Amino acid sequence: MDLSKFKNKKFLSISLVVLVLLGAVVFIFVRNSPSGSDPCAPALEDGVISGISMAGILENGQSFSADMSYYKCHTPQKGDIVLYNLTNYDGTKILAKMVKAVPGDIVSFAKATSTTQTWWHLYINGVLQKNSRGEEYLLDERAYSGVLKPYSGPIRGYLILANVRVGAEDSTQYGLVFPNDFLGKIIKY
Repeated sequence: MDLSKFKNKKFLSISLVVLVLLGAVVFIFVRNSPSGSDPCAPALEDGVISGISMAGILENGQSFSADMSYYKCHTPQKGDIVLYNLTNYDGTKILAKMVKAVPGDIVSFAKATSTTQTWWHLYINGVLQKNSRGEEYLLDERAYSGVLKPYSGPIRGYLILANVRVGAEDSTQYGLVFPNDFLGKIIKY
């Protein structure tokens, strides 16, 4: 009796089963691995505002939702409210700020009239910048000459500001920022 036909069929059947099982294992591995997931899928996290620098837009104690993966697939735009990772001598803080200028925008300054102190107005693309209440942003001498003056003209980073006209932890204290420090975009408040 010739067993070669039987052995070949048995070998082919076993090979087919092994290939199907191997394919299933690879599929499950790729599907469940982080590199196989969609980096642009929203990653929503809820938080609560702590502080008054965004008052008028975001109030102290107000809840919000942020998409923590948004800037992996999107470019920051003017008007975005971002969660920014600030690392300084105090450690790391997460700040909520508004994007006011993007790379390529032209930043300029003009001295404001005041009898008590020297203040500077901020212009972006020739437009005087105001907060959501219509108040002009005012830069003190340190913010103007020590931080932002070197950026006069077309900028290469992002200018993020609070919603108060003076004295907040934002680009007026730390200069331009870059998207790798943006943790997410606040999408619901």
